[in-house]
Amino acid sequence: MRLHLVRRRSLWLPTLPGALLLAAGSFVLLWLGTSSVYDFLALDAPLGSGLLVVEGWVADTAMDDALARYRRGGYQRLVTTGGPIERWSQLLGFDTFAEAAGQLARAKGLPASELAVVPAPASAQDRTFLSAVMVREWARREGLEVRTLDVYSAGPHARRSRWLYQQAFGRGVRVGVIAGPPAGYDPARWWRSSAGVKSVLMEAISWGWTLCCFHPGSPGSWQEKWGPAAARQTESRSPQASRSGRVYHQAQAMKTACRGSRAQLSRALPEPGVPSARPMLRVAMVTLAGKTAISRAIRPQAASTRTRGSRT
Repeated sequence: MRLHLVRRRSLWLPTLPGALLLAAGSFVLLWLGTSSVYDFLALDAPLGSGLLVVEGWVADTAMDDALARYRRGGYQRLVTTGGPIERWSQLLGFDTFAEAAGQLARAKGLPASELAVVPAPASAQDRTFLSAVMVREWARREGLEVRTLDVYSAGPHARRSRWLYQQAFGRGVRVGVIAGPPAGYDPARWWRSSAGVKSVLMEAISWGWTLCCFHPGSPGSWQEKWGPAAARQTESRSPQASRSGRVYHQAQAMKTACRGSRAQLSRALPEPGVPSARPMLRVAMVTLAGKTAISRAIRPQAASTRTRGSRT
C-alpha cells in the first residue's frame, strides 16, 4: 500500500471578463444593501392616535417634529421617556432623559396638562424595553386604557423601539412608530460619515440580538425589569444566579437614592459667604432622607438573607 501525501485537483478561475462581471455584481449587491438597510431599520408606520411616546434622548430638531405631529391632533397625550443621564446630570439639572425632554417640550409651548414625564431607572438588559414597561405601569396607575400608541424614535432605532414596546404592552395594544430625523448625518448617505456608520451598524447588530437573544420576564415580575426570564429557572438550582439580579436591582436603587440626595444637597447649600441656618437644616434633612432611601433599598436583601438563614 502506497502512502500518498499530495494529489492533483482542478481549480476553476474566472477569466478577465468573468472577474469584471463578478466585481460589478458584488458592487451592485453592496450598493443595494447599504441603501436599503437604513430604510429597513428606520421604520415609519404611525397610527396617529392614542399616546405619542417620545424617547427623551432624541435631538432637539426631532422634538420639534414630534410636537408638530402632536399638535396636528389625534393624540390624547404626549409622554416623554428615558433612563438616567450618566454624565453631566448635575450641570444639566436633570437626572433622566425623560425629565430633560419634558422640560424641552414645555419650553416649546406644550401645556403641562397634555404632558406626562415617565422616567425609567437603570436597566440590566434593555433600556428601551424598560422605558416601555414604565409607560405601561404609568398608564395603569393613571387609569388610562391604552389601545393605540405611537413611539417617536430617531432613525434606525425605530424598528427596534416598536418591537420592544409591542412586547411590553402585549397583543391587545396596537403600536405604531415614527422614525424621526437622525442627528449628525444624512440618512441617504449614512455610510459617508462615521456617525452614520456607527449608528446604522450598531442598530443592525442590536436588532439581530433583540430577535434572537432578548427574552423578558412575565409582566410585573422583577425579571422583566432587572434580568432575563431564565434567572427564574436557575433560582432553584443556583441561589447565587437569582441573587445577582436582586443585588443589581438594590445597587441601582442605592445609586439613584444617593444621586437624588446629592442633587438636593447642592440645591440646599447656601451661597459662599452668606450665613443661614435654614439651608443647613435642609442639609441635615436631605442627608437623613438619603440614608432612609438606602436602608429601604437594602432592606429586602437583608430580610431574604435572614429568611434563608432561618430555613437552613
